[in-house]
Amino acid sequence: MRFVAFFAALAVALAAIAYVDWRLDPFGDRYHPDVLATALRRSPPCYVAWEVVAEQAWPTYKLDLFHRRHADVVVVGTSRVAKVGAWPGEERFANLSVPGTGAESLPDLFDRLHGGHSGRLVVYLGTDAFWFGPRWRTKAWFDVSYLRDLKYLLSGQTLRQSLDVLRRAPGSLLHPDALRAVEVDRQGGTCVVDRGNSVFRGGSNAWAPDGELFFQYELVHATRIPRNGSLVGLYHGFYAGRSLDGGHLEALGDALAKARGYGWTVVGFHAPISTRGIRRLETDPTTAPLFHRFRAQMPGLFARYGFRFLDLTNVRSVGCSESDFSFEDDGHPDVSCGRRVRRALDHAAGLRPAMQSG
Repeated sequence: MRFVAFFAALAVALAAIAYVDWRLDPFGDRYHPDVLATALRRSPPCYVAWEVVAEQAWPTYKLDLFHRRHADVVVVGTSRVAKVGAWPGEERFANLSVPGTGAESLPDLFDRLHGGHSGRLVVYLGTDAFWFGPRWRTKAWFDVSYLRDLKYLLSGQTLRQSLDVLRRAPGSLLHPDALRAVEVDRQGGTCVVDRGNSVFRGGSNAWAPDGELFFQYELVHATRIPRNGSLVGLYHGFYAGRSLDGGHLEALGDALAKARGYGWTVVGFHAPISTRGIRRLETDPTTAPLFHRFRAQMPGLFARYGFRFLDLTNVRSVGCSESDFSFEDDGHPDVSCGRRVRRALDHAAGLRPAMQSG
């Protein structure tokens, strides 16, 4: 009986801890859909600051955006494809890019999209060479993991943070929404659902109504563009490898097989990189083998499942210039280059010109 009583008490204690942590959500791990609802209710719709959607919740946020926009065309990938956006007046489009996306993100994402969408779906899949390096680890997950949620709720770190919140705001357990209060900030013709005016004060980036990612300096129309180093330099270690990692390739193949089974149209692509960045990848003996194999193998891999792949690595392939990059970092195409990429993707997918209005 003592053992039964002990385990019963333990279960009650763990349940109480999980409830408090779930109620307060001190690290913002859970997704709160009222933020996106607030943004889309405005006319025109508002941006959503990173401050109000935690990084762990970005995949769920993008899925909610997909459903609310009733999207028939989506873009998937990392922040490198974040500027492939909707045409003016195009409502049934969503950019589902999330930093940290990798090949392992795709099977669960495709399952979730299929579960919430009937009929034809056009998927523009922005793959990257560094996805297939042996050191790359996917960070964006679109599956529902109760085990991951339980680990968060029962974490000692989460509990300590919850107790700290309760010390500072004893009433927060009864009114947790007060902890996540947001406001609509405006500057010029732009509005942002934010907390503490983080975007316009220079502390946060934001998601556009169609899911595009805009850096803070772009939203405030800063005349000086901050330099953020080189994408190729920052990701150099992930480009290293003699061949494409088999596990990463298998995950991509699994996703493409699902898409074929769903009857989707998929166009794979590799977003532009500056000529300087390409030259470094092609000449560095650490990165050259994997980069060359990626460009050589991707078209055949997509063709195996009946899909096209566009190698848009060279900026001139879509009419972009060497300066058409956010942060001048050689790997994040800006708005103007993103539109040219979108035009090439639409052409490959056979979308009607009417969907490119404006």
